[in-house]
Amino acid sequence: MRRQAFLAGCFALFLAGCGSDGPQLCEVVGTVTLDGAPIEGVELTFVPQNVPATMLSYGRTDAAGRYELAFTAAKTGAIPATHHVRVDIPGGKSMAKINKKYQPEGTITKEVKDGHNVIDIELSSP
Repeated sequence: MRRQAFLAGCFALFLAGCGSDGPQLCEVVGTVTLDGAPIEGVELTFVPQNVPATMLSYGRTDAAGRYELAFTAAKTGAIPATHHVRVDIPGGKSMAKINKKYQPEGTITKEVKDGHNVIDIELSSP
């Protein structure tokens, strides 16, 4: 119980230090490939470590495998931190084995740093 109160207090201080615009966000773009080829429709969720789970960012790849992370519908980017990356590839049974390989979160870890980040994610078939 004490730990929860401590974490809630730290989170409140973190948000208070961010001003009315919310937390500091850094631009994150990249390409997702599967066995070297760009893959469309991959859903990515970047979950920061040691930060409340509400601070996650998300993106979806286009036909060229490119993505840009969003923090909210109105704000792009991700907070600077080490992130576990969740990967969800649409395609039903044909992609089930690949999805299983990259889930649960933590299989892929990426660092978001201040400024502009290009984070490419290379996936491989099992």
